[in-house]
Order: sequence, then C-alpha cells, then structure tokens
Amino acid sequence: MVVENRQTGIKVVGPLPWGSHICVFYNSLSELKDIFVPFFQAGLENNEHCIWIPPDPGNQSDREAIDRVASGFSDHLKTGQLTVFHQDEFYLENGVFKSARAFNILLLKYTQAMLKGYRGVRIGGCAPELEGKEWLAFHKYEAEANNALEKGNMMGLCAYAIDKCRSRQLIDILNTHQYVLNMSDSRYVFLGDRNSEPVPEADKQTENGYRHIIRDLRRQLRESEDKYAKAVRGSDIMVCITKLNDGTFIEVNDNMCRTFGYRREEMIGNTSTGLNMWSPEERRRVRRKFQKTQRVQNEKTTLRTKSGELLTVLYSIEKIDLNGQSRIISVLTDITGLKKEKEKERAIISAAIDGFWITDLNGKFLEVNDSYCRMIGYTREELLKMSIIDVEARERPEEIAEHIKNILLRGSDRFQTQHRCKNGKIIGIEINTSYYNMGEGQLFVFIHDLTGREEAEDGRNTRLETRW
Repeated sequence: MVVENRQTGIKVVGPLPWGSHICVFYNSLSELKDIFVPFFQAGLENNEHCIWIPPDPGNQSDREAIDRVASGFSDHLKTGQLTVFHQDEFYLENGVFKSARAFNILLLKYTQAMLKGYRGVRIGGCAPELEGKEWLAFHKYEAEANNALEKGNMMGLCAYAIDKCRSRQLIDILNTHQYVLNMSDSRYVFLGDRNSEPVPEADKQTENGYRHIIRDLRRQLRESEDKYAKAVRGSDIMVCITKLNDGTFIEVNDNMCRTFGYRREEMIGNTSTGLNMWSPEERRRVRRKFQKTQRVQNEKTTLRTKSGELLTVLYSIEKIDLNGQSRIISVLTDITGLKKEKEKERAIISAAIDGFWITDLNGKFLEVNDSYCRMIGYTREELLKMSIIDVEARERPEEIAEHIKNILLRGSDRFQTQHRCKNGKIIGIEINTSYYNMGEGQLFVFIHDLTGREEAEDGRNTRLETRW
C-alpha cells in the first residue's frame, strides 16, 4: 500500500506520511508560534481538519503567545475547519486526566471530518502537566495514539515544556513518538525517525540519532539541578537527597542538620544507618514498602538524633532522576511535640466521665474514648469499624444526615437522643457537638448518659403520684 506523504509545513522536517507522531520540546510559549502556525497552515491549505489544544496560559505573556497563534486562523475558526479545545475540555475530567475522553473526542472529530470531505485530520497540542499515576496514564495514551494515528489519515504534533519534564518522562516521550524536534541555539533541529533510517531532509542532523537530544536535554536538566539543590537547602522543612542504591546522603538542608544535631559535613557521604538514626529493622520495613510503589507518603517513624534523643517524624520519600542518576528525596516533619500534646489530650479525653467521639462528615467513628465504650458495651476496635447509624436508636439514616448538615451550617448543636447498646438496651443521651474544619471536616462530640437522671426523675414522679 502506498502511504501518502503530507506537508508538515515545518521547514526542517519536510513532508511526512499519515500516521506520523511528532514531539517538540520548547522552553517558552513564544517559541510555539514558529512550529504550530506553519504546521496548521499546511493542513488548512491542503483541505485537512485541524485540532489545536493550547496550554493553559499561566500569565499575560503566555496568553499573548497563544493569541498570536490563533489570530492568523480566525476565518478557519469561523468555518469550523480549525477546532480549538481547552486542556480541561480535551484531556481532563474534573481536573483528572481521562484517556477515554481524549480518544472519544479525537475519533468523533475524525469521523466528522471525513464525512465532510476533508483529506484527513492533524492534531497539535501541548501536553498537560501531570505526575505519578496520571503521567503513566498519559504515557499509555500517547502510545495508543500511535495506533490510532496509523489507522487513519491523521498526523499529530505534541509539545512538551522542557523545564517541566523529568528524565524518566523524557525517555517515555521519546519512546512514544516517531519524530523529535528540539530547540537548539535558538533554532529548531529535527532529529528524524527513531524507528527507521533518517529522512533525506535530515541526514546530517540525525548523524548520531537520538544521542543528540538526550545529551541536550540532560544538559538543560543539569542547569536546573543547581536550582533544585538551592531550593532544598533553603527549605523550612527537613529535606535530604540520597543515593538510591545505598542511601548515602548527597544533599541535606540546614533545618535537618539543626534538628538532628549534625554538621552538614558529617552527614554528606554518610548514611542514616551509619549515623544510627534509625533501627535496621525499621529501615528495612520502609525500604520494602518503597520498593513496591517507588514512593512512601506521610508515614510515621522514630529517628535518633546525634545526642540520642528520639524524635517522632512524619516523612515522605520519592524516587527522582537527577542528571540521569536515580536518587531518593525525603521530606520530614518533626511531630514529637504534637505527638506528646496529642497523647496528653487523649489521656484527658480517655479519663473523662462523659463519652467522646470524633467522626467524619458521613458519621463514621474516627476516635472514641473509654467512657463511651463502657457506656455502649462495644470495644474501641469494634466502634472504629462502625458509624452513628449503627448505634442511633431514634433517628433514621436520612434524619442523621440532615442533622449533620444542620450542624455544618450552625457550627455546633446540643440535643437529646437515644443509643442502642451492644446488648440491645436503649439508653437516653445528651449530645454536645461541634464542627471542625480539619481535613475533609470532622465532628467533635461529647455524649452524656442520661440514664441515671431519667431513672431518678421516674422515681421522683412515682413518689409524687403515691403522695397524691
């Protein structure tokens, strides 16, 4: 089958066949005009339907750069030959990347274009800024896009901001695009087809294949590495960077040195195990957890300072790539004081005569004290698997939900109701609750057992009736 070549409009690239998937790395949005304008112009002149997905403008300069691209195509926008999608229209759903959404839009526009008599579709867009699982989903989408483009009369041009790309992401990008463009010395250099021999127009430029772009991109990453180290040292929280293979410290900030009592020279080149900062068992536990997902988030542990004091810290660790080397960045927060204060509060609450809960806004128990456990007959472990509807004896679930809604509006409430004990007994209680805007919202609730009061009142009424 003869594959039809189409003019890309980009001088350093020349014509490419349908199904081509091109990526371009840029430093600023102003550079995109030199790529997207000729790319779309060639498509519009050759009876193709064009789709453009510009980046979200971060400032006035960005907005002006995007407007300069769009200004030359106002007539085509009116006729519908050029369609513009915002990032959240094409890629995102409620702020989350959805590959199915993007594919559905692409295939729908392609079907419409072919029915209207266009020769094909060319799509050009700026990749959204994604991390973690969303980046993996986008990378998979880009790989699947290769198949979609090859099955029809389609051509794609994807733009990536070089300063937003990590080394691992650069490799992903190169592996999912047939052709690569990169800005070098204020001009775009075409590095050819990674899957075959270089196209004739780019023979000299692709002499060393993709080694050129890897070297160029890593140089740009190295320039940003110094800024990264400065940001680590100047942070108000504890931050360190270690080698992936053996945990050797290669960067620690002043706050971490102060907190643990070491000089920076004592930590750099050493390891947390060598400094006896934590037990080998705990380090192995964290390492096993890290190896499963390449990250650990908001974990608690105990670490030892130089003087031997034990600190409770909340930490997160994640794998990063710096200058082509795998590293681990760790962020730590000393919560020793908070833990002691929380233990003090918990001891006071546990010793309280009245019952006490903390619940989420769905009524699920997050914390209960010993008094309420004795009052209701359930253990703490049992209650933490339950919610208000499991113990409420008077209000129906919809009434409980309405009650919680009213508490959110007023901020607090005080009322009487009944609870069902584990043995089936119904007790009267008085609730005193307040709403706290913590996390996704929590209710702090004190529960006073009215059983004694009610029994006393019943006895008093009986005596009065007897006297009369």
